[in-house]
Amino acid sequence: MLGSVSEKFIKGPDTLKGTSFQKPLELKLIVDGESWYQGDLIQGTFEVKNQGATEVTLSELGVLLAQGDLKKVTEKKADAFKIISPHPIAATLKLEPQGETKAQWRFQLDPNCPVNDTRGSLYLLYGQGTTSTSLGQLQLTILPSKAIHKFIDTLQIEFRFVKKSIKFTKAGVEVKFAPPSAKGFGSIESLVIQFQNMPEALHVKYIFALKTIDMMTGTMQVVKTQREYEQELNSKDDLQKAIDGILEQNKKS
Repeated sequence: MLGSVSEKFIKGPDTLKGTSFQKPLELKLIVDGESWYQGDLIQGTFEVKNQGATEVTLSELGVLLAQGDLKKVTEKKADAFKIISPHPIAATLKLEPQGETKAQWRFQLDPNCPVNDTRGSLYLLYGQGTTSTSLGQLQLTILPSKAIHKFIDTLQIEFRFVKKSIKFTKAGVEVKFAPPSAKGFGSIESLVIQFQNMPEALHVKYIFALKTIDMMTGTMQVVKTQREYEQELNSKDDLQKAIDGILEQNKKS
């Protein structure tokens, strides 16, 4: 029977390395790269060495792409991970004393895969079987797609909105912004934008939280409302013009 799991990871120039020990086995996972955008390819090498004095029979050896709940991962809960995709290395394999085996693995990330936030992250799990508590764990850094990054940069640099938070939801990547202090933005309390990557476009949903002064009742009251707008933008669209169009539409509404 294999012993308990211990592990460590090293972040180096353009590589991520994890080592897990399941006595008598030493498991090494080498990942090409340190961070990835949604839709990127993640690949690397998995190495296994029998450090024991007797032959070991391995079964269900592989690498798994999983989504991890950070709180549950810290608490070592059995349901901390949701398996997204497996990459089997070998169904059954025998390793003689000091014997080694090495294999390549790869995962193509979904264009709308989860990104890192305060609640969760993608992980690579590696070793024998599919029970996460017995496998090595390597946390990944997944960033919103390049198209989303470009949109966020434009909104911050050209329009002076300030990014406050980013999280992954069922609606996609959700980013919250504070409005600029410039004249014309006083009615905006906040702006939440939800992004979905499509095959040939970026779907953008703007959710404005607004405050206006109501004098209809004879007394001054602050009324809070919400307005939503949607766009589909492709790589040929003028991003600054598209955003400006929504901001102007919101002012006139």
